[in-house]
Amino acid sequence: MKKVPDLSELTLDFHNGQLFMRWQEADLPDNARLRVWRSREKITVDNLAGAELLADMLNPGSARDWWRDPASFVVPRDETLKSEEIFAGNVADTGTSPQLAKGWVLKDDAPPISPAGGLHVHTPESGGTFYYAVSWHSGEAEKAEFLLTADEPVTVAPGKAEIIRIAGNTGRSGTAGLPMIVYLHGREGGSA
Repeated sequence: MKKVPDLSELTLDFHNGQLFMRWQEADLPDNARLRVWRSREKITVDNLAGAELLADMLNPGSARDWWRDPASFVVPRDETLKSEEIFAGNVADTGTSPQLAKGWVLKDDAPPISPAGGLHVHTPESGGTFYYAVSWHSGEAEKAEFLLTADEPVTVAPGKAEIIRIAGNTGRSGTAGLPMIVYLHGREGGSA
């Protein structure tokens, strides 16, 4: 029996000035790329062209925290891949065992999310109530192979994104201790 590629279980959680969108992925092909959308109306296949595109060309498995996964840095030489495809972790020579792969931490001291699905974090520049959706496409094709839409809208507001403490002491007392390490991933792929 042929497996059918699927997206399911879209969840939306707005906190600390950011919208955290999570979904489950199953059997997506290697060339699948995901797009994230929003609209003031519920998003359907018929009105998708009028929705605002928030993110394009996401690789499957975006909930996987590649920074804490050693296999993300074992990359073969391949002149056909763009750097964003290499560092998204989809070309590691040897796969990471499920025990080593970790998901991102989305709230202070919370456990990591499952690395098996997708994640997009949106920092809204304007407020309002919106519907959100995720679609997958074959490579750069315009036509969506599948569209997963949130059943209910979410109200968002611009705000200051806050640092998420992965684990340990709060470090907010100003006492001496170990240095704090901060990973920032900007819109242009840079870090500081």
